[in-house]
Amino acid sequence: MTEVEVLQLLVSPAHRPAGRPSDGPSPVPSDERVPQVEVRRGLGLVGDRY
Repeated sequence: MTEVEVLQLLVSPAHRPAGRPSDGPSPVPSDERVPQVEVRRGLGLVGDRY
């Protein structure tokens, strides 16, 4: 099995159509940055638009 280190997760409550993943993250208001997220098995990140 390959070891993976997660450095950052993006939780976006709103759709942001601008940019592409290769452009890096688009600017977001500082109040959207959160220190931690909840991950639910089979469901994903709590609060993410998907």
